[in-house]
Amino acid sequence: MFFIRSVLSSERTVVAGEQVTYDLPVNPLSFIDLRLTPVANALGTSPVLTDVLGYITSVEVMWRGSSIVSVSLADLAALVAGITGEYPKQENQGGVASQRSSVTVRIPFGRRRYWGQELLPPVRRGEMQLRLTYAATLTRAASLIEHIETVEVPDATPIRFLKYTTFPKTPTAAGDHDVDLPIGNPIIAALLFGTTVPVGATETTSIDALKLLVDNVEFFYSQTRWEELHADFLTRIGPGIADRAQRGYSLSADPASIAANTSGTVTVAVPGAVVGDIVQMTAQALAVGLAMGEALVTAADVVTVQLLNGTVAAVDDVASMYTYLLWSQATIRELRQYGWLEFDPFVDPELAYALITAGRSRVHLRITADDTAAIRVVPVEMIAIAPRGA
Repeated sequence: MFFIRSVLSSERTVVAGEQVTYDLPVNPLSFIDLRLTPVANALGTSPVLTDVLGYITSVEVMWRGSSIVSVSLADLAALVAGITGEYPKQENQGGVASQRSSVTVRIPFGRRRYWGQELLPPVRRGEMQLRLTYAATLTRAASLIEHIETVEVPDATPIRFLKYTTFPKTPTAAGDHDVDLPIGNPIIAALLFGTTVPVGATETTSIDALKLLVDNVEFFYSQTRWEELHADFLTRIGPGIADRAQRGYSLSADPASIAANTSGTVTVAVPGAVVGDIVQMTAQALAVGLAMGEALVTAADVVTVQLLNGTVAAVDDVASMYTYLLWSQATIRELRQYGWLEFDPFVDPELAYALITAGRSRVHLRITADDTAAIRVVPVEMIAIAPRGA
C-alpha cells in the first residue's frame, strides 16, 4: 500500500462571496485538507478561530451531481471532531498588521485516515468535485489565502465511505418538531446544532430533549436531554481541546487620567471574549507610576482592565497596546452549540451499533425545542461501494 498527497489549489487568493469548484483526483480518496490563511487587516484585529470557520458557508463534495458532503465549514470542523477527536487549531495568531495565521480543516471519507476499507471509490476525471462557497464578508481579514491538498490510496479497494449532509430545521413555535433522517444506508452518528444553549442562569435550549423513532417506535434514544448530548460530544473529542487558550493582541486603548493614590479602568476589545471567561492581560507599555490590576470580561468582546496609580500626582497615560491570553469558562466557544448522537462507539468494522435504515418506512428525530431558533442535524451515513463490474 502507498498513498499520494498532492496539491489541488495552491495558495490562491480568495474573493469574498465567490463559489469555486475543483475536480477531485480519480484514485480512491481518503481525505481532503483545506487550509485558510487570513491576513490580519490591522494591528490588533487579527481574525480568531470563530471568524475563520465562518469564511466558508458551504463545503460540498459532489459525485455525478449528487451531494456526498454538504455542510458549513464550522459544522464540518465540529463533525470531524466527533468522528476523529481532532479539532482544528489556529496557528500563528497574533496582532501584528498583515500577520498570517492559518487553520486547516479536514474533509474525511472514512473514520480513519488512509484506511483502505473506507475511501471514496475510484472515478473518472470530472465525476467527483469539491465546491466551496465563501462568505460575503471576511471578518477581520484584509485578505484570505486558500490552499487545498488531497490524499489518495491508489492500491486500495474500498468497500464503503462516509456521507454527511445537512438537514436544517427552524421551529415555528416551542414544542415538539420532527426531523426526518435519510433512509437506505446505515447511520453511524449525527451531529446536532442548536442556536440557543444554556448560559448563566438561562436554561433555554433550542434542542431541549430528543428521541429517535423508527417506524414510529422509540429506538436507541427513547429520551435524552441536551446536556447529555453535549456531554457525549465532549467525550468524543477527548481531553485537552476544551482547555485551549486563545492568544492575541487587542486594539490600542487610551485610559483617562487617574488621580493620585486611586485606581481607574480602561476597556479593551478582545474578539470572542464571553462573560465568565478567564483572561490574562499585559500592557506593552505603561506610564511611570501606573500598575496593572485585574482584568475581567465585562461584556461580549470587552475586557475591563484595572489600572492603579500609587503616586502623589495624577497620571494621564497615552494609548498602549494590550496582549492577552483567554480561556473559555467551559468548552471552547466554537463547540458550545453542538451535541452528538452516537451509533458507533467502537469504530467497529462490522458496524454493530449502526442505525440500520434499509427497509424502514420512516426514521426521524422528535426534538423538543424551547424556542424558534435554528436547528441543524447532520447524519453520518455509511455508503456501500458496489464491487467493480457489479
